Amino acid sequence: MADMGRVAERKHLAQPREMRLLSCLFLLSVSSLAAASMPVSKNYGSWLVTSVSSVDGANGGDASVILAQGDEHNDLEVRWNEGSASVNVSMYIDKCMGEESFEASYSMETDKWLQMSDKEVQTRLRANILAWLDRANRTCASPPAFKLNALEAAATDFTTRLRGFAGYSD
Repeated sequence: MADMGRVAERKHLAQPREMRLLSCLFLLSVSSLAAASMPVSKNYGSWLVTSVSSVDGANGGDASVILAQGDEHNDLEVRWNEGSASVNVSMYIDKCMGEESFEASYSMETDKWLQMSDKEVQTRLRANILAWLDRANRTCASPPAFKLNALEAAATDFTTRLRGFAGYSD
């Protein structure tokens, strides 16, 4: 009989541990969702590559991959957002001629972007950015000094991250 009492006592003590374990597992899963939404960034000279798996912190929603330099007034950006079927490349200069701004952009289907080699992505980005900078230099009195140093490494990182998230857009 004493053995039966010990078994019952152990079962009773085990129950709160199981509940604590479930509570801990729940907290770990919630915290991993929040951690999944933290941006992951890396600098390549003046370029910053950032990815975020979930802006809303749940269900992997709103994944984004961004390659950028500049500030809120003048920026050069390559962006993919979950739910979008394309990668968008843009340049914006706030004040170019008087109050006019300079804008240039293009979009490419995500699948086509991912079918290109890293070298093809780098070559296309560099050519478009150089063409835009040439137009901006002819149009703007003092265009910002966007730098192309380390574009290759930054573009490769962007494309690698995009490959990891592309499944979200299907």
